[in-house]
Amino acid sequence: MIFIATGKFDNFEYDTRGIVSSFFPGEEIVFRKSAPVSSGADTFVIELERIIPTGRTKNDMRKALYFFLREKTKRGLPWGILIGIRPTKIARKLLEEGMSLPNAIEYLRVEYLVSKEKAELATMIAEGEIKLLKGHENAYSIYIGIPFCPSKCLYCSFTSYPIEKYADKVRDYLKALFKEVDWASKNFPTPHTIYIGGGTPSLLSINDFSFFIFHIKQLTSDRGYLRW
Repeated sequence: MIFIATGKFDNFEYDTRGIVSSFFPGEEIVFRKSAPVSSGADTFVIELERIIPTGRTKNDMRKALYFFLREKTKRGLPWGILIGIRPTKIARKLLEEGMSLPNAIEYLRVEYLVSKEKAELATMIAEGEIKLLKGHENAYSIYIGIPFCPSKCLYCSFTSYPIEKYADKVRDYLKALFKEVDWASKNFPTPHTIYIGGGTPSLLSINDFSFFIFHIKQLTSDRGYLRW
């Protein structure tokens, strides 16, 4: 178990959880205001006030926590402190603002502690996105999440649940999702692209997945795409 004493950094829980769970995938994480008086040998205690400097930017706070965990675990993370699900978003913004490709790669490595390989990958994809988006400034896309997974990607902060434990919730989730899809199909124009992710959509049973696709097609036209 990972015990995190937030102290005055209780508003830093989201960032802390994302980074800590990347270093300790599958471990139970507990947040409290203060550290326990005593803890067992199987409990790793993190006191944020001892690690994070005050009066710094949120990015500096993330890096301080990352350096602490890297020292304790003797390993780093390929995506550094990026804990969102769109690591290319930052790279694309840098390129659109006029930063050169080498400088964008270096920026990702210094500011977000991304590995050279992943920084190059993110900027390469960002370049492709910029080209693809030309001429589609008024188009929009829809993301549909299936929040059930066998495991969790290192950089992912999406809500996801182990399918084995929450299998009985899948049908209820799909029923609620279909209500939203039915409403959206009647109130919005056709999206350019529908992204399906999660989670892991392929974990759905054949019947559930077929039913899912049947409903999702209400949002598409001949120009629409399904991508996952």
